Amino acid sequence: MENKINLDDIRRLSTETKFPQDLLEKDYHLTRILHKISEKRIKDLVFKGGTCLNKCYLGFYRLSEDLDFVYNKDTKELSKRQIKKLSVISYRIGASSAVFGDF
Repeated sequence: MENKINLDDIRRLSTETKFPQDLLEKDYHLTRILHKISEKRIKDLVFKGGTCLNKCYLGFYRLSEDLDFVYNKDTKELSKRQIKKLSVISYRIGASSAVFGDF
C-alpha cells in the first residue's frame, strides 16, 4: 500500500461523496493502520465495532473515527513475541490500551 496520500484524489472523492476532506484523509490513514495490523497476523486479535461493520460488510456509506479490537483470549496467554508485535504497532500509531495502558 502506498504511503503518500494524493490530495487531488481526496478533493475529487470529497466532491463525489460529499464527505469532508479531513474525514476522507482520516479514513485513508485508518485503512493503512488496518493493513499494517493485518500484516502482523496476530492470532485471536479481533477487529470489531462500527468501523469493522462499515469496512467489512456495509461499504462506504459513513466514515468512522476509530478502530476497535479485542483480544479473544486471556491476555495472560499472550507470548512475549505477540506483546512485542502489539506494542510496536500501538507505539507507531500512538494508541493506548485498557489492558496494557499507553505504549
